[in-house]
Amino acid sequence: RVLVNENLAPDNKKLESIREEARRRAEPAWVKKDEIIVRDGERVDLEDLRILQELGLLGRKTSWLSLLGIVMFTGLAVSFLIICAAKYNFHLTHNMSEVTLYALIMVFEVAIIQLIAAVFPSADTGGSGFMVPIAFATMLISVLIDTRIAVLTAVVLSSIAGLVFGGSYRFFLVGVVGGLAGALSITRHSDRSGLMRSGFIVAAAQMLAVSSVHMIVADFRLDYALIQTAITGMMSAVLTIGTLPFFENLFGVTSSIRFLELANPNQPLLKRMLVEAPGTYHHSIIVGNLAEAAANEIGADALLVRVGSLYHDIGKLKRPYFFIENQLTQDNPHDKLSPSLSTLIITSHVKDGVDMAREAKLPREIIDIIEQHHGTSVVSYFHRRAQENAEKSDESAEVDERDFRYAGPRPRSQEAALVMLGDSVEAAVRSLSKPTPDRIENLVKRIVKDRLNDGQFDECRITFRDLDVVAGAFVRVLTGIFHARVEYPEAVIREMQKRDESRRSPRSREKSGESNA
Repeated sequence: RVLVNENLAPDNKKLESIREEARRRAEPAWVKKDEIIVRDGERVDLEDLRILQELGLLGRKTSWLSLLGIVMFTGLAVSFLIICAAKYNFHLTHNMSEVTLYALIMVFEVAIIQLIAAVFPSADTGGSGFMVPIAFATMLISVLIDTRIAVLTAVVLSSIAGLVFGGSYRFFLVGVVGGLAGALSITRHSDRSGLMRSGFIVAAAQMLAVSSVHMIVADFRLDYALIQTAITGMMSAVLTIGTLPFFENLFGVTSSIRFLELANPNQPLLKRMLVEAPGTYHHSIIVGNLAEAAANEIGADALLVRVGSLYHDIGKLKRPYFFIENQLTQDNPHDKLSPSLSTLIITSHVKDGVDMAREAKLPREIIDIIEQHHGTSVVSYFHRRAQENAEKSDESAEVDERDFRYAGPRPRSQEAALVMLGDSVEAAVRSLSKPTPDRIENLVKRIVKDRLNDGQFDECRITFRDLDVVAGAFVRVLTGIFHARVEYPEAVIREMQKRDESRRSPRSREKSGESNA
């Protein structure tokens, strides 16, 4: 049973209309240039304070205790976020440089919040707090580290902004919306135009949010707030694009923009490969298709896998014709070499590729894939040849398998493992005389099983379920590439040729008639 019923409620619309009417009736107050508002040592009244505040001459008093509180809150929030990332296997905890990068972005954003609070001392009672670019930090984190971390960061930074600006929930709510829009509107695959589109999305989301807040409590100028949130959204995108190279170079973290640039066919190494080793170039493209499809299935970095596949065999540029895909109609030079020497030439393309990648200043992630894409696997063809030669010559000494293995290291990431499998599977399926779907599936599963039993995946985070999913993705892609063609009978081919000739003959007669004329 209700004992007390409310009979009064605030009329925000009426209040805002009264304020607008008061502003309209108020006469402007002018302060002349060089006019003394208050002298040193004089008593200051409310009117003097109001004038000083309107002129921006009344600075915000810095409280070291409140500043210490903000630092402690930020430290606690960052610590809990890192613990959360480690517990749920977020991308953040994979290396220490990313943890340091994340902490620096947080400190940088908190410094921006404090700077805006100092420059606009009336922000806690007005609308200037809407100028805080929460989306700038979340966009950076989403591109450089992990979108899930960026989502959590949006809540933390918005809470800090709300505390700094007088505990106002207005700035918290609008900051959360803008931060989430920035984090979720871009991915690791976003380029510069994608980041600018995200800026428009952030601006629109913040304008909607501030309009919603104004409907709830109309205690700030909506027109000013809309302008501020629109500018903040676009500035977040501009700041993200401008600071990305700085953070990339400082921490060795590669953004999606850099990866997309490396995937351009006009890159010098890719152009060289197309001209000097065309077979390797097309092999790398197919490996990229395979590995990217598998990466999308198991949640690995598909863009890194694609770019890593394009560059994984650049070491073959040093001796392209020693690799079967580039020999075309030429004789195989390995026929004149011993198996051990051939193995040395084949395995050296990994070291050569690493050297070329470092010389070209490729990202560390790409170099790791080049170095690990063969792991410590056996060059089985030349190992068998060496065994056959030993049997024919009746040598008592056994052929040491270790002499025919790659130097390694084995794959240490899902992405490197996918490139290894894609590389092995593409070469094996291409050697099939009749690549039917069943034969492709059996071969793919056998190669995956062989690499697993050989211990090539012992140092990377890839599960048995992942390997099953990867095999299925490979089979689908390869079946589409090597699907059976319809074999036309000779009679049908001759009939088609006659039709082509009959279509061309009137035109040829017309041309001959014109020439005679």
